[in-house]
Amino acid sequence: MKKQKFITSLEDIPVFVDVPYICDLLQLHENTVRRLIQNGSIKAAKIGRTWRIPKNEIERIYNEGGDYS
Repeated sequence: MKKQKFITSLEDIPVFVDVPYICDLLQLHENTVRRLIQNGSIKAAKIGRTWRIPKNEIERIYNEGGDYS
């Protein structure tokens, strides 16, 4: 069973997170997050073979409260 990440404050989030981390955080499927990255709804940088999402982008998502399903 996968351990759930509980974030009590945005300060607890690392500077950059990977796709599985943001999937747990936003309760979205990995394919959904990758699609949102590809269409520009979530800003991310590809470092090597891994997508990294900056902390300020996560803060933006939380502040906007958009529907990403």
